[in-house]
Amino acid sequence: MWAVLPELGLLALCACVAVSAIMGGLLLRGAATGERALVTAARPLAVVQSLLACLAFAALMLLFADNDFSVRYVVQQSSSQLPLVYRLAAVWGGHEGSLLLWLLLLCVWTLAVALCSRSLDDAMRARLVAIMGLIAAGFGFFLLLTSNPFARLDIPAVEGRELNPMLQDPGLIVHPPLLYMGYVGFAVAFAMALAGLMAGRIDAAWARFARPWTTLAWVNLTAGIAVGSLWAYYELGWGGWWFWDPVENASFMPWLAGTALMHSLAATEKRGVFKSWTVLLAIAGSQPWGHQLWGDSGQGTLREFTPSGWVTRGTINYLSGAVTLTSWSAGATTRTSRRSSTGRWRRSATPSSTSACSAPESRIAASARRKSSSFN
Repeated sequence: MWAVLPELGLLALCACVAVSAIMGGLLLRGAATGERALVTAARPLAVVQSLLACLAFAALMLLFADNDFSVRYVVQQSSSQLPLVYRLAAVWGGHEGSLLLWLLLLCVWTLAVALCSRSLDDAMRARLVAIMGLIAAGFGFFLLLTSNPFARLDIPAVEGRELNPMLQDPGLIVHPPLLYMGYVGFAVAFAMALAGLMAGRIDAAWARFARPWTTLAWVNLTAGIAVGSLWAYYELGWGGWWFWDPVENASFMPWLAGTALMHSLAATEKRGVFKSWTVLLAIAGSQPWGHQLWGDSGQGTLREFTPSGWVTRGTINYLSGAVTLTSWSAGATTRTSRRSSTGRWRRSATPSSTSACSAPESRIAASARRKSSSFN
């Protein structure tokens, strides 16, 4: 079994990506057609997706624990001389493992949303889980095509290259999982924004559901930044200025957007304002390429990743699309509100105009009756 563990991990990863794509397609179809059998499949599919992601991640951790130097990623990030705790933490010490951790946490968030969304109707829940499934499918395809963590070497190595000495620190155990929990958690707000736009429901109930998920993601991201700043402070030694590290800068940008999003969601829920601004922050603030865009292997950073130029172009296109989508939704919301306000004005104008026209007539009639009574 251990000899084929990389293949088993790769199989679980492929199955997770396939289930994510199928989940997205089926649930969107069910939400559009109203087929209850499809809509109610959100929770079972989310459970299967999460289990497959856990299996893939567990397989990679076992490869590191067992010092399987036939796997390229294990050779690049570990060695037999490392303590076990750092061998396990080395799983997310590089590009491939970080993406797999990202995918795992995304599946966990999807499962949590599927299980804890009883306040939503079935169609809205199906849209929400479907969008998160499609995000996971996209990450999975990227992982399989460009950053396969289970790829084998043609000739197994005798020893690994060992983990970067700067990463052999307790900060590696805590910092990346916390940071990624925050990063990935904002995907819930992103999915809620798209689901709300698809359903035409950007209202107080929508904001009420999105607020606690956004707050939980923000708390995790804040804790991750705090641990990372402390780590970089004593590790890099650049006068204590941890924000010189571009990876830490990358984590601070979505934190700012998340902070603004929390306040905007509160205003949307309580007063019904800032709807377009909230949608823009939910879409643009959750863009998932931050560690790729800013974490390209610069010298002096705490963690080094593989540069991907087309990911940078994809980020620019993503943000452009977010602004375009938000502008369109803002226009649609404005037109809808104008039509509804016009309808309310017309409904309210009819009785008032009638009363305005009937008031002089009633006064004339009353005057005529008084004159008639006085004459008699």
